[in-house]
Amino acid sequence: MPSFIILLSSSAITPANGLKAIQFAESALALGHTIHSIFFSGDGISHANKLQQVSSDETDIKLRWQQFAAEHEIPLINCTTAASRRGVLSELEAEELGLNANQSDLFHSGGLVELVAGITKSHRLVRF
Repeated sequence: MPSFIILLSSSAITPANGLKAIQFAESALALGHTIHSIFFSGDGISHANKLQQVSSDETDIKLRWQQFAAEHEIPLINCTTAASRRGVLSELEAEELGLNANQSDLFHSGGLVELVAGITKSHRLVRF
């Protein structure tokens, strides 16, 4: 069975691609495929911003990713550079800068090394 790494670079502000990505991930697992990790870059970093609020009539994609990661033990990796440029900081980064952390639970920071490692361990890269 093929294995995947998912690259999400579209914003949570317009959740259509984020919703498609999580539905793809859930379907892939249901079909017996494996997912190495979900890598968030560019505007996709907004999925990890715990300060971002969602209207009551919208799907909370950030919460869906957290539930998905917890249930299936699949890492949610934020590109450190993209995150810092967009003001999303992990506990460690915030401590180093003397700021408050705002990266959501179950997301962790990583870099291109994690992305490339995931690509080499997977059959396919799927980008949303």
